[in-house]
Amino acid sequence: MRSKEKALGEMVGRLRKEWRTPHPVRVALTTGLPPQVKGTCTRNGRTLHIHLNSRFPLYVLQEVLLHEWAHAITWPHARLERHQPMHPDEWALAYGRLYRWWYDEEEEEK
Repeated sequence: MRSKEKALGEMVGRLRKEWRTPHPVRVALTTGLPPQVKGTCTRNGRTLHIHLNSRFPLYVLQEVLLHEWAHAITWPHARLERHQPMHPDEWALAYGRLYRWWYDEEEEEK
């Protein structure tokens, strides 16, 4: 059985290759999030940070990573951040495309 870290690392590599983001993205597993929070995407300078709550199983974290990567793809310019809803239409479209890409590809491998 693959470790959570290895499986997510491979997924991040595939996301980086297939789904470019306007800012560099760092992804980390952490126990530092509140228990109910599965993941976050935040900006520090020009770098986006995705934190995934390691308390959750791999299949949940894979969906959370897709969700947060959609935020990374559609992250607005800094001056627009405070005027944009958390999940705008662009995010929903990006998430849908990521979801289909990940799960359609997974089905083909079975």
